[in-house]
Amino acid sequence: MKRIKLVAMSLAAVCVMSAAAASGAVAHTFTATEMGKLTAKATATQVFTVDGGKTVECTALKLTAGEAVLASLTQAATIVYSGCKSFGLSATVSTAKYLFNADGTASLENTLTITAVGCTVTVPSAKNQGLSSITYSNNGKNVKLTPSVKNITSSGSGTTCTYAEESKGTYAGASEVGLASGVGSVSWS
Repeated sequence: MKRIKLVAMSLAAVCVMSAAAASGAVAHTFTATEMGKLTAKATATQVFTVDGGKTVECTALKLTAGEAVLASLTQAATIVYSGCKSFGLSATVSTAKYLFNADGTASLENTLTITAVGCTVTVPSAKNQGLSSITYSNNGKNVKLTPSVKNITSSGSGTTCTYAEESKGTYAGASEVGLASGVGSVSWS
């Protein structure tokens, strides 16, 4: 059964690549030498900025769901942020579900909340699709992601954060993704 699934996914990847080539588009892809669970680690502080420059910085992230396929234009990932602070005080960022596109964009697949210093920021998934930009590069057996995302839509509530909806939010940081088995590799091309 596993072999049939592998063959089917390989054929699907070939069809996607062939369609992109036939249309004249040069499609970037994520590839893996084997299928399996992904793992990730932050290689720089993850910085969320909203409401005129208020920041929340998280020192760590963990990929809790994500599966590598042999070749794909997209990669789904569920990320938990930790070690978060704002103005030196503890902050929280809810679990985020992303769909990363090999073309350098990403979409938020669930509502994200950021809570810090009397402020709760809500980032709705419906208004945060096709966000850009994310730079990908290969680093040994892993892929490095460097987001410099702008124009994130959010709204805030609370005593220190009462603003109507805005689309000025940003997200920056760096992380590295690889196969949890450590045996194979993932890459971007």
